[in-house]
Amino acid sequence: MKDTIVNIIKKIYKIIENRLYRKHCELYYEIYTDYFRRYGDDKISYRSIKRILKDEYYGEYGFRFVLWYRFAQHANEFSSSVRNKILNQYRRVSLDYGVEIDDGTEIGKGFIVWHTNGIVINRNAVIGDNFEILQQVTIGNGSTKEGEKELAPCIGNNVSIYAGAKVVGNIRIGNNVSIGANAVVIKDIPENCTAVGVPQKIIHAQEKEVTNGNYLSFEEWKKL
Repeated sequence: MKDTIVNIIKKIYKIIENRLYRKHCELYYEIYTDYFRRYGDDKISYRSIKRILKDEYYGEYGFRFVLWYRFAQHANEFSSSVRNKILNQYRRVSLDYGVEIDDGTEIGKGFIVWHTNGIVINRNAVIGDNFEILQQVTIGNGSTKEGEKELAPCIGNNVSIYAGAKVVGNIRIGNNVSIGANAVVIKDIPENCTAVGVPQKIIHAQEKEVTNGNYLSFEEWKKL
């Protein structure tokens, strides 16, 4: 009798788990890509999320922030009470780590925050996949007339922005771009470039290698 009850409970838990997986599949995939980009582990399935929380979650502030950012991005997928708890916790984490990124800001998969503190990203910015950022970086809107919509940068895939850099205004940053420490970027940057200085100068153009950018596709990951 006891074994029968245990089996029934296991079946119920399995059903609940599968429903959660289907409902939040994209959220967990984004967490997987963020984790892979940072740590290079391609065996992170939905059922391995708990291992992520136990292993690196408490020791890596940058990854902890990204994790809460992902949950905040998808907060509307949860019940209202859970959503409020997620958003409140995200605000606390943002305040504690000194990172101001609105939960509505669009950032693609494979997102890395190497060092927290003093990071500000305008909510209207659009950022592609495999984006990495360091401390004291501002991605903001340029000056606008009263009543006009704020226009923030549009940043491509595989972009790295190093400590203290400022990227401001209605500009486009191409794919595979590195922006050096303390650079001030106020004009468009083409693809495959490195930009440094105040204001920015293109010092050389070359194709950029993306560390741990070979994570599984969404369809491949779902089969794990």
